[in-house]
Amino acid sequence: MAIDINSLLNRAIIKLQNDELHDAEQLLQTILRTHPNNFDSNFLLGVICGIKNNPKLASEFLGKAVKLQPNHLLANFNLSNALHDIGQNHESVKYLLRSIKIDSTYTPAWLNLGKLYFKLGNYTKAIEYFIETIKLDSNCTEGFINIALCKFKIKNFEDALFYINKAYNLDSSRPETLQTMGKIYSALGKQEIAIQYFEQSLKLANNHKDIFFHKAMALEAMKKYEDAISCYSHAIELDSTFALAYCNRAAIYNNLGFFKESVIDCENALRYDPSLYEAWCNKGVALTSLGNSLEAIECYKNALNLNPNHVNTLGNLGSLYIQLKNYQLALSYLDHGLESDPNSAICLSNKATALGHIRQYDHAISLFLKAIEIDPVFVDAYCNLGVIFLATGDYENCEKYYSLALSIDPNHTNTLWNMAILYLLKGSFEKGWSLFKYRWLKRDAELKRHIKIKSLEKLSEVKNKHILVWYEQGLGDTLQLARYIPELIKHGAKITFKVQTPLVRILSSELDCTVVSHVSDKNSNDFDFQVPTFDLPYIFNTNINNIPNTYFASHKYLAKNKAKRKTNAGVTRIGMALTGNKNHQYNDLRSLPIQYLDYFLSNLSQYEIYIIQKDLPDEYKTKVLAYKNISLFDSTISDFSDTKYILEKVDFVCTVDTSLAHLAGSLDLDTYVMLYDPPDWRWMLYREDSPWYSKMKLIRPEKTRGWLSTIEKTLNLIDYIYKDLT
Repeated sequence: MAIDINSLLNRAIIKLQNDELHDAEQLLQTILRTHPNNFDSNFLLGVICGIKNNPKLASEFLGKAVKLQPNHLLANFNLSNALHDIGQNHESVKYLLRSIKIDSTYTPAWLNLGKLYFKLGNYTKAIEYFIETIKLDSNCTEGFINIALCKFKIKNFEDALFYINKAYNLDSSRPETLQTMGKIYSALGKQEIAIQYFEQSLKLANNHKDIFFHKAMALEAMKKYEDAISCYSHAIELDSTFALAYCNRAAIYNNLGFFKESVIDCENALRYDPSLYEAWCNKGVALTSLGNSLEAIECYKNALNLNPNHVNTLGNLGSLYIQLKNYQLALSYLDHGLESDPNSAICLSNKATALGHIRQYDHAISLFLKAIEIDPVFVDAYCNLGVIFLATGDYENCEKYYSLALSIDPNHTNTLWNMAILYLLKGSFEKGWSLFKYRWLKRDAELKRHIKIKSLEKLSEVKNKHILVWYEQGLGDTLQLARYIPELIKHGAKITFKVQTPLVRILSSELDCTVVSHVSDKNSNDFDFQVPTFDLPYIFNTNINNIPNTYFASHKYLAKNKAKRKTNAGVTRIGMALTGNKNHQYNDLRSLPIQYLDYFLSNLSQYEIYIIQKDLPDEYKTKVLAYKNISLFDSTISDFSDTKYILEKVDFVCTVDTSLAHLAGSLDLDTYVMLYDPPDWRWMLYREDSPWYSKMKLIRPEKTRGWLSTIEKTLNLIDYIYKDLT
């Protein structure tokens, strides 16, 4: 029995108009079973499949319809839409162009062509088609919005603003218009205006993740980090797979120091988009700050695999290798970054830092100045340039660039910490100690210990209180600052002094308090207050004239012993340390250079020399053992009590800047400290004595002759004072 095609088509169209898609589809399939080349049935089934989000099947029906009627406008147009939806963009363009050829006034085809070229990244071509769109329909708001978006993409923000204002004048109630307006104002640096438009947009579409995302970016640019985090979180609530929102929130967590949270967000971002190289980079930053350097390196390398010339990643990887003291590898990554972008302020600054570490100061200074010229508010560059000037002994420029950094960011913790060191070096103790607290806030800061115990803030709080004083930094620092323990006791405090293990025995014998090397958190309730040693000078309002005296009880005994030795005939004995702690940042500067060792020792042949240090490097040990007048005490030293016992046998101490200097100074021995330039802050500038130790002489190098001049001065001084006694 023959079917009535027209009747079935009319029924199908009515069903389609009533959104009864299943019934319409059944009627059309009935037609195709007997008339497979029926154009209307293929066309309408293609439309229905498009409505039902089945673009692949839609493209099959519409493709057949176009073959049957190649010049049918809507068949070509709808086929282009279906092909776009299955990712065949170039084929989609082909059928849109055919649509325009069929009817050059068909605005939707021009508009969709612009959208396709926009998606393909050809913004110039896209603009051409959007311009044709608004020529045909001057009230096409979407055309103006899309031109604005193209202009935005090519960073022509003024033109973008012109076109989005056209769209706004046509329809100010479209969320897309308001959102685009906000994006453009944000790009122009007008974040407050941008946020106003984002908020207007959200009133119309409060479930639009992209609006929350772009509002968050504007808030982030204003450093309103908590509000930005809230907006990114809203975007993630609307789309839990929103990788870029996780990534950007992670970057804020890094800025705020919430590195564990940042790692979690980066991992979420990479779960949903493993190709998001910014997430790998942000994770690298977080892991670096958490001390996981090897994992951070892998993250940065993953980022570079995705984007080999990503300048920030190259800059960060260079910075990480600087921290690991692999300066040559750091420089290779930073040079790669500068090949990609010669004006990268981050790479220039990090390269300057690396060059500073290998003492190429002039080159480092020139690169820092270039970075500052490119980015006049680059605080780190000003701060690190100040560090270089400090290393060169140019204290005036050092203070100048620290001050410039603080004029940009008064709370820049690394600069505040560096300024503290500079003030102490110049003898401005009041200013220096007031800023010393920033040691806990600088980027590579140690974690505070014993935080469950209340911090001691004022000297007036100590009476009848049990206070835990705990060491920080090196052995010499603990010896230097232990002088404050008797002062606390004088003010009525009961003290437990936590020190490094090698100091427990000697300080237990010298101080009237409990000295330990470990305090468990379980014992926190035993204490009223805790205080790290370097807080004590500030608490005591220490200035250059009121430093507490040497505190060792045994120094009087040593003075008598020394007087007794002088009355007996014998060779003058020198206690000596030649090198410092191998892990110290500036140990190569602090240690007596091995090329001058024979010159130094051979000119002291008339003295008996005791080398009093553990872990003397092998190359030094070989030379030292060749001298008959030298005894090496290394394996016999277990702690500082043993060192003190040896010091009882010497007439004076001559040492580089290491813990032996502090022990000898605390024992009130005549002590000669050979310094490098610039010296550690505690030795200050220019003076030959030390306010910390009454019998200490500081021997400084001449600017142009370095260690050789220090050695010559030391030899001359020793000969002048002691030659006739030997």
